[in-house]
Amino acid sequence: KTSELVNTDENGQYLRLESIDGLIRKAVALQDKYPVVVPLNKELNKGIHSVTVKFDKCNQGDHVCLFIGIAKQSHKIICPCKAWEKSNNANMIFYHGHDGWVKFRGDIIYGNAKFSDNQLITMELNMDNGTLHFIVDGVQQPVFVRGIKEKVKLYWEIYYQDSSFTVQSVKLLNAPTVKKLDNEKAIDW
Repeated sequence: KTSELVNTDENGQYLRLESIDGLIRKAVALQDKYPVVVPLNKELNKGIHSVTVKFDKCNQGDHVCLFIGIAKQSHKIICPCKAWEKSNNANMIFYHGHDGWVKFRGDIIYGNAKFSDNQLITMELNMDNGTLHFIVDGVQQPVFVRGIKEKVKLYWEIYYQDSSFTVQSVKLLNAPTVKKLDNEKAIDW
């Protein structure tokens, strides 16, 4: 109920955060073509967490430039942040909306759906069994993360000027909603 977005932009030139119902739950990119990564202020090391967001103005023609993922709690996210660079990608895993792949430590696994503006994008992080699943508009995606045994934080990225995302819900679940899929593929944390 108190989870909010964290301001990674110390100078205020790349990111604006907005309050919704008294909590900082919306992030807006102020510059064009600078990757702005925004984490949630919640340290996650136990329980099952489900966070859903909706992106807006992230589509540019046929290209959506945004991603979601988790980072080691100890990893400092700066602004701008290129999660794909080696120094970050050793500490951050991400699911790219344009191609549907998941990347970590240089390894890429394809198989998830592409996602775009106005879709509900959910990450379900189960710290009890060390997994992260992605859900697009209610459909569980086959590529997931396993082997998470350390504190992590959820994050989202926006890239184009005036693009944004809004946290729709933050839930602590009693039981996972995800199921084993026949076509699932795991990427190891």
